[in-house]
Amino acid sequence: AFEDASWQIEEVAVNPGQQLVVVTDGVTEISGPRERFGEERLHAALVGVTSPGLATQKLEGELTSFAEGGLDDDAAIIAVGPTAVVPEPAAGEERELSERLYEAFNRRDLEEIEGLCDDRLEFFPVGTAEAVGRTTPYVGPEGLRDYLTDVDRAWEELVITPNVVEQRGGSLLIRGRVYVRSRELGIRDMPIAWIWEMVDGSFVRGEVFTDPEMATQRFAAAA
Repeated sequence: AFEDASWQIEEVAVNPGQQLVVVTDGVTEISGPRERFGEERLHAALVGVTSPGLATQKLEGELTSFAEGGLDDDAAIIAVGPTAVVPEPAAGEERELSERLYEAFNRRDLEEIEGLCDDRLEFFPVGTAEAVGRTTPYVGPEGLRDYLTDVDRAWEELVITPNVVEQRGGSLLIRGRVYVRSRELGIRDMPIAWIWEMVDGSFVRGEVFTDPEMATQRFAAAA
C-alpha cells in the first residue's frame, strides 16, 4: 500500500499463561454513541481472559455492544498463545458415537440425534442460546427439537468440526471448531469444546465451552 514504508521484524516470546493480541486501529477507533472505543476499553476487555480463542470472542462482543451493532471502520483481531497440551484421542464405541452425534447435528437429523441421546438429556449450549436469549438448558427430546429450531433462527449456517476426544469413565472431552454465519453477527470460525456425560451408550448431559482450556481444566478437575 505504501512504497516508502519500512518494516522491522522482531521476535516475541509468548510464555504459558500469556497471550499476544494484535489489533488494527479500526478496533480502538470504532465510534460509540459519544466517543471512540480506545485503548483503555481494549485492555479492560482482555483482563482475565485465558485463551486466544476467548480473547477474540470477548473483544468482538465488546466492540459490537459498544458500537450498538454497527462498525464504522475495518477491524481485525489476531490472538496468539502457546500450544496447549492436547490429550490423546479416545478409541472405541464412545468415539464412534460422538462422531455420529456431531454428524447428525451438522445434518440437523433430529431422529438420529434423539436415538443417540437419553430421554433425560440436559444440553447447555452457549452461542445459540445467547443468540436467541435463552438462559435455561435444553431438556429431553422436546429440548432437542427446540435447540434445532433455535439453530435455524440464529444462524444461516452452523458447522461443527470435532477433532479431539478424551474419555474418563462415562465422561468425554471433545475439542474442535465451530463455524457459524448470520446476517446480524457475520461469520465466526472459532475454537470450542464440549464435555459430555454418557450412561449405557447414550448421551445424558452436554455442556459447551467457548474457552477450550476451561473445558480441559474442568475435565481434569473432575477426574
